Amino acid sequence: MSLPGSSSTTAHANNNLSTLDEFEYQAAYYNLACTYSCLGDVWNSVSHLKLAFEYGFDNWDTVRSDPDLMVVRDSQEFQQWMMNEQTRKGGGDGRWKNPPLGGVFGRSTV
Repeated sequence: MSLPGSSSTTAHANNNLSTLDEFEYQAAYYNLACTYSCLGDVWNSVSHLKLAFEYGFDNWDTVRSDPDLMVVRDSQEFQQWMMNEQTRKGGGDGRWKNPPLGGVFGRSTV
């Protein structure tokens, strides 16, 4: 059975399961981060954002402006992680207001 909008196949006639590709992991973890933020669960939201970034998500502008992440953006956990992430990736002084540019999902093309 194929999922709409997905290249992944959830099951085959022989009951083998396929794996998600990098983009699908990015999208899944990002969407979970948004869901946890909407539920007010900052720890799980930040944890899933970290996983999205580990799989190559790098759209700082989306994270900064997504209304679903409004709750988590004001948290100390998020601010600290964002500073660490930007500093680690060479984003200057780590200030949140200067994110690198990138695509919605996937690696930056700039």
